[in-house]
Amino acid sequence: MAVSLTRIGPDSWEIMAMRSMAATLVEEIAQAMRHMAGRALL
Repeated sequence: MAVSLTRIGPDSWEIMAMRSMAATLVEEIAQAMRHMAGRALL
């Protein structure tokens, strides 16, 4: 999946992907965030 990830501020990111892949991208980012949150609890 081709994605452009750009940091635009200390706490801000711009994420761009093709519209046809947007739902998949959102799910993958949400899953990664859940995994990272779980690791923080260890």
